[in-house]
Amino acid sequence: MEDRDVDVPQPTAEDQPEDAGEQLNNEPDTTERRLRDRSKLREPDRYCGHGYALTVDSVPMTYESAIISIDSDKWKNAMCEEIITLRKNETWTLEELPEGQRAIGFKWVYCKKRDSNGDIMRYKARLVARGFAQREGVDYFDTFAPVVRYPLECFWLLQLRKITKLHSLM
Repeated sequence: MEDRDVDVPQPTAEDQPEDAGEQLNNEPDTTERRLRDRSKLREPDRYCGHGYALTVDSVPMTYESAIISIDSDKWKNAMCEEIITLRKNETWTLEELPEGQRAIGFKWVYCKKRDSNGDIMRYKARLVARGFAQREGVDYFDTFAPVVRYPLECFWLLQLRKITKLHSLM
C-alpha cells in the first residue's frame, strides 16, 4: 500500500461552542433540558393507505344470506360436502330428545379458501355446534376427553410391566 497525504480539516476555535471548554474540564452541565412541545407530536404513518388494495369479499354470515347470495350454488355444494363428511366419519348419531331437554343449536360457518395469488380455490362450509348454550347440571353433568385417557393407560401399563419384571427377577 502506498502512503498518501490526505488533507484533513482541523477544527478551529470558531467551530467549537462557547461552553466547550467547560465540558472538557468535566464540569457538570447546569443548563436545564428543554422538552419538546407534545401537542405537535403525531403518530407515524404506519397504516396509511398507500400500497394496500382493499377488496370487498362477501362471505355470508348466516345460512339465509348464503342461500340468497350470488354464489349460492357453490355454498350449497360446500354444505352438502360437509354433511357427507360428517356422516362418513360418524361424527354424530341421531337420538330421541328426552322430555324436558332442549337440543343444542348449530350454525353454518362459511369461508373462501384462496391460493397464493388470491384466487378462490374452494368454497368451504362447516357445521358447528353451539355448545356454549349448554347449562352445567341441566344439559350435561361431566366433561369427558377420551384423548387424554389413552396416554395415561399406556403409561400405567408400562409402569406395571416394569414392576412385574422387577418382581420376577427377585
